[in-house]
Amino acid sequence: GNFEQIAAVHLRGGGCPKCGDNSATEKKLKNSIAGWDRSSYCGNYKESIIYLLKIIVKNQIFYKIGMTVNIEYRCNQLSLNISKVYKTLVKINVLYFKKMSSWDTYDLEKELHKEFKDKRVKLNRKFNGYTECFNIVDFSKFIKIVNNF
Repeated sequence: GNFEQIAAVHLRGGGCPKCGDNSATEKKLKNSIAGWDRSSYCGNYKESIIYLLKIIVKNQIFYKIGMTVNIEYRCNQLSLNISKVYKTLVKINVLYFKKMSSWDTYDLEKELHKEFKDKRVKLNRKFNGYTECFNIVDFSKFIKIVNNF
């Protein structure tokens, strides 16, 4: 629906009030000492999304496997964050996303990260979510893991 928003907030990637509430909760959870806490995350969200992104920065291409409650908001925030760190425009393509229970999303993300850990990208400049980025992700293997989960 319609809502009012300050231009500066919009330019920083601020979404609608609902997205803002989701973002604030995600930030609180992510900033906990142990990182993402499974029971807190899953207790706050019934469903969430597992995703695979292709990210292009300058001449570098890498892939990100993650979870979120709002894919559009996550891509916007990620794009802004990477652009700020690399001082250039970023292109993000959503290659795959699937909504499922948050318990399953959480566990599946961990399994996918473990499966592709030897393909983890080494980046000179770090941004939020960089630890979930990979040089290459075998898409057929990714889909097989997701479908068999």
